[in-house]
Amino acid sequence: MTERRARPFRMLRLPVLEGRAWVRLVLRLSIWAAVAIAWTLFQSRMRWVLAPGEIRLVFPPKLTFLGLVVALGTFQYRMFYEIAEKTVESFSNPAWQEYERKLGQIKAEPGPVTTQTIKTLEAELNRWRSWLAAQREHGRRWFVPHNEAIIVNIFALVGGLLLSVLCDITLLIVWPTDVYGLRAASTGIFMFSFGPFIAIMLRYVLVFGRELQHFYDQFKE
Repeated sequence: MTERRARPFRMLRLPVLEGRAWVRLVLRLSIWAAVAIAWTLFQSRMRWVLAPGEIRLVFPPKLTFLGLVVALGTFQYRMFYEIAEKTVESFSNPAWQEYERKLGQIKAEPGPVTTQTIKTLEAELNRWRSWLAAQREHGRRWFVPHNEAIIVNIFALVGGLLLSVLCDITLLIVWPTDVYGLRAASTGIFMFSFGPFIAIMLRYVLVFGRELQHFYDQFKE
């Protein structure tokens, strides 16, 4: 009974659409795009829009914010790529492959090696295989989805800031003519960009807390 109850909860922890990278990417970006459009329309309807003078004041800090986010995205992607490459390389460790090949030869050829010795050698190989399976599971269930979420959120954040900046540039070009639609779009999309930013920071905090607890546990006596 306990096993039956626990099974659905384990399934809920699995990544949605696991392994279907493009579907997950399009789905995440579509959700952010829908939120951006809905929030911009709502903010425009409520007339929570920056005045023309305020648009000009916010423009320089907005460019700085955009530059910092692009730098963060570049760092995050590079770190993800390098760690993923090193992890995948560790899966094909030539030392363990040679160990497995020699163990197969020992088992196939009759010799002075006892059954107990073969079992001891197999135990070492099984421990490596268990580690390998655990690393693959960790990558599929946690490492790749975590980095995917952060990088997609950065895409949404950069996209929102770029659209807002483009609206600002257009307003500056047609100045002093006031185009309410552009001001509403600039303000709404800029305010929306704080959504992905907060999501990124929350994920960083949660992951840091998890890793911190892991290292505390490792140092326990």
